[in-house]
Amino acid sequence: MAQNEPQAVCSLGVCYAEGIGTAKDAAKALECFRQAEAAGVEWAAEEIRKLEAAAP
Repeated sequence: MAQNEPQAVCSLGVCYAEGIGTAKDAAKALECFRQAEAAGVEWAAEEIRKLEAAAP
């Protein structure tokens, strides 16, 4: 995914979470955020928290 660019993976997660250029997909967004977090992207943790807080 995103050729080992963790920041890009996290940005892709935002696209999935917000439906920017694609249909909203919380599961794909979470997958991206978790992958980015594991690669050291600090702001990914906040995105995970926001997504989980919005879940029904």
